[in-house]
Amino acid sequence: MIRLLLGLYLILLTAVGFAAPQHDPALDSLHGLMLTFRGNERTEKQPLDLRCTQPAMMGAKQALRDWIETKLVGFRGGDDAVLLQATLNTDLVDADLLQPPRPSDVDDRMAQEWNCSQLGYFMPLHVDAERYGLVVRTGIVIDECGEDDSAYVYEWRHDAWRRIWQFEEPIDPPQKYKPQFISAVHVSQPPDDKGHRRIMSLGQATWCTSNFSRVYYNVWQVDADGTHPVELVKESPEAIRVQYPAILGSLGDDDALIEFMSSSIDNQVWSYESIRHFRFTGTAYTRVDPIALGPRAFVNEWLNTEDSASEAWIDPAQRDTIQSWHHRLKAPNDYVPGEFIDATKHCTASPDLWQVGLTIGKDETAQLTAYFLVRWSPPYHFRLLDITDQPRPDCNEADTQADERRTLFPVQSWRWRDPE
Repeated sequence: MIRLLLGLYLILLTAVGFAAPQHDPALDSLHGLMLTFRGNERTEKQPLDLRCTQPAMMGAKQALRDWIETKLVGFRGGDDAVLLQATLNTDLVDADLLQPPRPSDVDDRMAQEWNCSQLGYFMPLHVDAERYGLVVRTGIVIDECGEDDSAYVYEWRHDAWRRIWQFEEPIDPPQKYKPQFISAVHVSQPPDDKGHRRIMSLGQATWCTSNFSRVYYNVWQVDADGTHPVELVKESPEAIRVQYPAILGSLGDDDALIEFMSSSIDNQVWSYESIRHFRFTGTAYTRVDPIALGPRAFVNEWLNTEDSASEAWIDPAQRDTIQSWHHRLKAPNDYVPGEFIDATKHCTASPDLWQVGLTIGKDETAQLTAYFLVRWSPPYHFRLLDITDQPRPDCNEADTQADERRTLFPVQSWRWRDPE
């Protein structure tokens, strides 16, 4: 009887042993590190820009990256990146490392009062199989409604995934801390004849703020092995977060295309699609068409650009007149409040001309009225031909379609061409 009970006990013990989860020492160590950040409220001495973060969190971000790279060993390019992402996130959940759901009784006021209760957790990670590489995006919680994301690009070489690029915002008190939510990373075609390739990251400011915030877009050139990175483009314009993600983009063989929402001169219109299209030649780049997607958006962009005299924007024959208007409309400061005059008007005598009417200024007694004559060639080629204080008689056909919302995304098939 004793032997029977002992046998049953051994069988049960063996079964329990097989059923018990296998602990990952790396995740156990990372969990111990993250526990040190939990329950720590922000102090008055902590720099405002750092939110709830601490410099020691850099070690946590990098430890997570190192753990992920150990899990890439058995992953092949043809495998399912979605399955890999789900597996890694499940491991993080089991290790108590992912941000738990926000309690329903936590209101927005608590989030805006530097609530640090979510500190000590990671955000769910993302694994994207780009055409020419593997992209991993991770994030660490930095306050109740903010995160600090990192991104890594890997290339399959010599039967292994090699990291060729990474982007991490340093948590260093002497520097201004600018964390962002990274919504996408794109990788260009395989290295060119000089061994170069480009990588673009797209992100947005992350905090308990209004819809008016900043977006970030950066483009790097790296050698084939990821060495000698050169940052070609680095811009962070003001934007409006009325869509998710707040910024979209794609990377071609020799160009980058970006779209986000900007605030309109006219508060009644509120916003418009802002376009950035860059053409690369080596480490140099130029901004090219499309600059805007409609006549009003083009006028908005021209008033906001510092390159207002460029032939990419205006008719050189009217340079002096147009520049004089730019100075008048922008003075006395860079903020240009205004209101569009009715709908954009099509000029019936010239099929490629439109006129945008605009009043500028807060005080009605000091308002300026300007009429912008714009050439619009299909699909989205615009040039400013003239500005006057009176409308042209032939520009009298209201064109509400010219003022409709447009977007270059998500359809991008016109940009791709298969490498030979």
